[in-house]
Amino acid sequence: MITNWYLQRVLKDLNSRSAGLFHVPSQSALVELSQLQTVIFPSTSFFYAGNPELSQFFAFQDQTLDVKHQVLQLAAGLAAEAHGAAFRPITAAAASMGLVVREMEVDQIAPLGLVGKLDRTWYILGDEGCMAQEGIELGMSVLTLIKQFHQEGKYPLFLAQKQPKRLLGVFACFYPIHPSAVTVVEELQQEGVAVELLTALRSSIAQTVAKQLGISRLQSELHAGEKQLALEGAKMQEPHFGVLQVSTDVRGGFQLLLPSGELAWAQSLQELPRLIQAAKNGAKRVKQRLFWVTLG
Repeated sequence: MITNWYLQRVLKDLNSRSAGLFHVPSQSALVELSQLQTVIFPSTSFFYAGNPELSQFFAFQDQTLDVKHQVLQLAAGLAAEAHGAAFRPITAAAASMGLVVREMEVDQIAPLGLVGKLDRTWYILGDEGCMAQEGIELGMSVLTLIKQFHQEGKYPLFLAQKQPKRLLGVFACFYPIHPSAVTVVEELQQEGVAVELLTALRSSIAQTVAKQLGISRLQSELHAGEKQLALEGAKMQEPHFGVLQVSTDVRGGFQLLLPSGELAWAQSLQELPRLIQAAKNGAKRVKQRLFWVTLG
């Protein structure tokens, strides 16, 4: 009874002192947060600072400025019809150079693959898997370039002509890491909380991103079903863990899914370590209170 009363008091004090930056929903959630040993990030997107960017691009046939502009215009015409953020760096680069992008008939043929027609010629824009699917040979020098991009944490996209089959250009894109992301990981680790990353990214790219963030526990190239299995495995092996997810309520921010199914809330990624620290300090106060009550 004394424990419940004091836990409730600590919880109320914690939430009032948070100034709306984070929230713990219940006494049981407070206890779970204080015992947290691992936080799982089920995507690298939690660490990104906005849309992907274009690092560099090459035209294979000719490196003159006119040819590079033509290649970028063609790629941007396809990318403009794509779903998702992965192709946006190409359209943004064309817009920044003031290039006029012509409308194209476009179909999406893979998650990172598009095919479209302009002036009776068919073009393909996509990753190396898409190029292989369409029978476009990359060659050893291009494969070496791909490996270099992956090691730098970049994902390549290629523009090719369908008939006759030939590569026209390559684009090296990357998601910028939020400046505070490394600090967030460090602060979690300082609280005694391990950080694990689950991602669909290729292992070579994921390892580079994880290294930049200071994360050693990594599972890559996971599709949605495999991520779910990984989370279920963590629940069996590590009872004291939380899974970060984007909040779906009107407050926005992030929710930390606890083993009991309860959701603690943080306004931003930067507030996540402070949420856990506050819970640990609160639980410590409860233990100290019980110690003195027992002595009395």
